[in-house]
Formats: sequence, C-alpha cells, structure tokens
Amino acid sequence: MNEKNNSNVTEPQNSKFTIFVLSLLFFTLFAYIMFLPSIRNYFQQRKFASVTNIEKQPEKTNSPTPSSTPIKEELFETVCTSISTTIDHYTFVQTQKFYSNSKNQILKSSIIMDYSFTMQDEVYESLKNQCSDETYFAYPGYTLSCNIDHNTIIMMQEFNLSTFQTVVDAEKNLRIEANTSYRQELSSVKSNLINQGYTCN
Repeated sequence: MNEKNNSNVTEPQNSKFTIFVLSLLFFTLFAYIMFLPSIRNYFQQRKFASVTNIEKQPEKTNSPTPSSTPIKEELFETVCTSISTTIDHYTFVQTQKFYSNSKNQILKSSIIMDYSFTMQDEVYESLKNQCSDETYFAYPGYTLSCNIDHNTIIMMQEFNLSTFQTVVDAEKNLRIEANTSYRQELSSVKSNLINQGYTCN
C-alpha cells in the first residue's frame, strides 16, 4: 500500500518538470523565430561595415600621386620630305615634321633645311652668320639649331605651336613663320605638301 502511494507522488513532479522544460524550449524557439530577422540584419551590418573599412584603407604604393605627375599626351610623328633642288652653288632638301595628337591635331612642328654647297659663296656665309646670330634665339616657342660640316649646313627650326607667334621685324629684315598652326588638322597639311611634290610617311 505504501509503495503505491510513493509512485503517485513522483509522477506529478516529473510531469511538471517536463511541462516546464517543454515550455522553456517552446519559448526559446518562439523568441528565436521572432527575432531571427533582427539577428540576421545585425550580422549583415557588421559584415558590411568590415568590408567597407577594408575598401577605405588606402593602398600603399611607391608610385607618385596623380597630382604630382602630369599626364603627357602621346604625340605621333609625320615626316614630309621635298625633292632635291639645285640652285646656283648648292643643293637644297627640306624636311617638315609634324607632331599630332590622337585627334590628328598638330601641336608641334619642325622644319629641317639641308644645304649642300659646292663652294662657300655668299649664301653659305649668310646662312652661317644666321646660325650664330642671337636674334634668332629670343622668341617664345621657337628654337633654331644648326650643324655646319665643311660645305654642308643643316638648319632646324622647331615650333611649339601653342606658344609660338609669327615673328616679323622689318628693321632687321627678319621673318620667322611656322609651317602650320596650332591644332590644325594634319590631313589637310599633309595633302597640301604632297600636292607640292613632297613625300610623306
């Protein structure tokens, strides 16, 4: 009789404990389901923040900053050469060079004049004096250089067309003019020279 009573007392305690555990489990599961979007959002924000911080860190490179090194525009060279012409005591060949950008606009140019003399006459002396005359070196955007070798004189005029302006000095009987103008279209200049008998590359 006593054993029967003891088993009756333990059963309600076990069932209460089971109900408590099930209730706790159900509540935990319910809370997890309710707050699952918030939890997922929280972890996504943390992940996004860490990725953003990594992207914001500057890359360490030894190369200089863009502001310290100006980008140089690539120039393309076109060379046009005249036929050889004999005048009195010399033979003359002229080469014109044009430096254009990717849009075929000429930015720089040069004129190379090649004189080959059979004798050192007045023309020879005049050109030689011109090569040493400081008057020709004082103009912005213009450079004159000469190479004198016995009876050969090669004169080269270089023009930075963005700054050069035609030079006219009546007192010194001086005129310096470029072979083209700034940003002139290369094709028209080239076509004009070919019509004059030049050979262009």
